[in-house]
Amino acid sequence: MATVISPWILGGLFFWVKGARHMPRIYDGMECVWAWRYGPGADLKVTAEAGVAWDRHVEQLKECVPKDQLVFYDVREGWGPLCKALGVPESKVKGVPFPRVNDKESLEKHFEGLAKQGIQRWLMFVAVLVGVGALASRWLA
Repeated sequence: MATVISPWILGGLFFWVKGARHMPRIYDGMECVWAWRYGPGADLKVTAEAGVAWDRHVEQLKECVPKDQLVFYDVREGWGPLCKALGVPESKVKGVPFPRVNDKESLEKHFEGLAKQGIQRWLMFVAVLVGVGALASRWLA
């Protein structure tokens, strides 16, 4: 969503949504961390640059983390490889659905809900202002 709407507009949109009003500052902070980690000017929204940054990150991990402690895992593979890496029998998670709350669709749905909340709350705020203005103009007339 932040790639479609500027952080400044997000701040206004989410102003009345508890827990979301600080999102633009969080986003700015993340961009600072990305710049520190991947170099200034690295635009991680550009797939090619993100791929290069990711490859550099993986190489650094391979250099710094002992091989017997390093595990690369794709969450799309579910419980199996994760249980194997952690030494946990897969039977312990049998029947437990794998959480998929950080995929693109879930995040888009979540942000869409936050945006709807923000719009509804701004509409309520404006309606109250208009109502108070109408009452005040009648009272003063």
